[in-house]
Amino acid sequence: KIAERYNEHLIKFFNKCDECWAVNEEVARIYHEDYKYKCVPRIMNNATEMLPVNEAEARERINKMYNIKDDEKVFIFVGRITTLKNILLIADSIAKLKELYPELRFKMLYVGSGRDEIKLLNRIKELKIEKDVIMCGKVTDRKLLAQLYSRADLMLFPSRYDASSIVQIEAASQKTPVLFLKNTATACMIKDNLNGFLSEYDVTDYANRIAEIMKDEKLYAFVSENAYKILYKTWDDTVDEVYELYKDIINSKNSDKKSMTAAL
Repeated sequence: KIAERYNEHLIKFFNKCDECWAVNEEVARIYHEDYKYKCVPRIMNNATEMLPVNEAEARERINKMYNIKDDEKVFIFVGRITTLKNILLIADSIAKLKELYPELRFKMLYVGSGRDEIKLLNRIKELKIEKDVIMCGKVTDRKLLAQLYSRADLMLFPSRYDASSIVQIEAASQKTPVLFLKNTATACMIKDNLNGFLSEYDVTDYANRIAEIMKDEKLYAFVSENAYKILYKTWDDTVDEVYELYKDIINSKNSDKKSMTAAL
């Protein structure tokens, strides 16, 4: 009840605004259909300041820093280490991947920190995948983070909590595709096997999708390139777009005021 009251108060405020923007189509739908905002908000996608890095340099640095063999596949998660983001499903899927596809040699990198690190470490120990997982901790060096994305073959992001995660755009900046769960808000811009990958909310299916993606080199290259072309967007580009929109909105508002004054 308290949450409903706060939502009602918030939407009343939003409905007094000239414009309300949402980070993607699903969030816009939720505000209009579920929260009863007066119209479908304008879509303004998230972006990043991250730029592409030299792939060979990134590979060499990350391999050396984390003792990764050059022929090993690398999977990565970037974000808060909290069960809200399904970090345990990743661990379970990695264990299942190892069981079903023992020929696939890989390392799983968790990048970030958070309240559930101990819970994750306990699950990793329970699953006996300590040698396959690297806990990188919080990375504040943006170039190092970009190089981690670049070295990764696939980003694993099965979050059902996020609305529109910037990490998927950061990954796209390095042509690293992401494996999401179907029917999640943060995956609403993803077309399976076009600019990203989708899986059912199931450990075995998630593990099988990882293996399928890694085995199909032609599809992987196609999706990696499209992730970069379709999802990657810089804040510089976004600011220019927003500036032009602001001018249009202000001009339209001024024009409406002049029309009202003339009518009086």
